[in-house]
Amino acid sequence: MTKQTGLDKATQSLRESLFSGAFHPEERVGEHAVAERLGVSRTLARLAMGALEREGLLLRSPRRGFTVRSFSIDEIVGAIEIRGELEAIAARKLAEAGFTEEQDRYFAGLLEESAAILRAGTVTLDNRQRWTELNEELHSGMIREAGVTALREAFVQVVRLPLVAPRVIVFDTGDPEYSRPQLETAQRDHQRILDAIRARQGTRAAELMRDHSLRSGENKKLNLKRMQDSATLRSLPGGPLISLSTPEDESCS
Repeated sequence: MTKQTGLDKATQSLRESLFSGAFHPEERVGEHAVAERLGVSRTLARLAMGALEREGLLLRSPRRGFTVRSFSIDEIVGAIEIRGELEAIAARKLAEAGFTEEQDRYFAGLLEESAAILRAGTVTLDNRQRWTELNEELHSGMIREAGVTALREAFVQVVRLPLVAPRVIVFDTGDPEYSRPQLETAQRDHQRILDAIRARQGTRAAELMRDHSLRSGENKKLNLKRMQDSATLRSLPGGPLISLSTPEDESCS
């Protein structure tokens, strides 16, 4: 195993540990504890912690190592808006270049399958999981097919933040059909975006994608605030790092 491969694995393991709640928000973490948990050297632990500091998951404290960062709902919504700006650029680039036949078939297939899932309903866990996978494939696929390296790297960076990736959709498991109207709207958004790309309407495709991301952020904000069961939030990738409290809540505590 090369040094870089070892660092990549250690960084991913530490990221997964943070997202699963192994370390709590605002908790101080040191090299020894991280190295012990990951089963790596203190040098690799330190490098992995530095990598996650650059991602925004850890904060460096002078002479105190690192602390785990917590995220407010508004911070997550803002990051989703930034993700949408990147996706808007991708949509515009794709429209300007025009879809190849292969690209058209690929994206059309994603939409056909996601539409079939909505017709069948999102009550089952398998259907919900598959819809999120298709959503991820469509969004990340547009970034990939745009063919701009800097755009792809920026996208990878922003979706590493908790609950920002297209695959992380917040469902109310107590009322699985609650999210259905949101998914149906997203499906229509996707269709309009792809239609604009096919029509070589770059500006329209970009604007539709921005609107879509704003709706996605607002839906996530609404759905998170509906969560009364904190165990549900903790089960989401990165959920343990999210603070649902507001300044008003804190002032009354």
